[in-house]
Amino acid sequence: MNFYAQVTRGIKEINKFPYELEKTERITGLTKNIVILFVIATIVYGISSFFGVGNEIVSRELEQYNASDFELNKLMFAIGQVSWAWFFLAINLFLVPLYFYVFIEIDYQKLVYIQMLAAVVLLLEKLLLIPLQLFFELTPLSSIFSLGLIAQATSNKKVLYYAGAEITLFKIWMLYIQYKYLTAISGRSRRFIFLLVVVLYVFYLLIAVSAKYWKLEELV
Repeated sequence: MNFYAQVTRGIKEINKFPYELEKTERITGLTKNIVILFVIATIVYGISSFFGVGNEIVSRELEQYNASDFELNKLMFAIGQVSWAWFFLAINLFLVPLYFYVFIEIDYQKLVYIQMLAAVVLLLEKLLLIPLQLFFELTPLSSIFSLGLIAQATSNKKVLYYAGAEITLFKIWMLYIQYKYLTAISGRSRRFIFLLVVVLYVFYLLIAVSAKYWKLEELV
């Protein structure tokens, strides 16, 4: 049975599509969709950089640059952001499936497909954050989709702000997709898959919070 790596159905038909994936012997269209995903990521992060979303540091230092230097600074920021997007996308698409493969040993292509769906959800979140910051000046730290605002209202510790900002509706949606698909195709217990997914997310959370706390993304 052949299986075409559809994105829309894969996300929408979450109660049906995982079982079709489980029965398939060959996945088609995966490489094509991955290439498209990288192109979309380039466009989304390029647009984000063009409108200055996330480059508050550049804006604060505006007075230190003449017009040409400032434009060059923005260009370098955009290149860094797109490079970061590619790096993050590559890890999600190719390295995370290896983590799952170590524990459940199913077809690597199926795991890549699952992570492709997860990456689409994360890109959708990034895309929606652009107008929120442009029109409502809501940074990722204060996103209406995250616990960032609650963290800021209940604590004065920056590390908790960053942790809250990384716990979003879209990332919970991503975890749900991973959980549903891995449960369907692995034959392992729901508890085991739940722990597998949560442990990976906690690891990601620690890295993301550390990167923001030490401002490592600004070095890219």
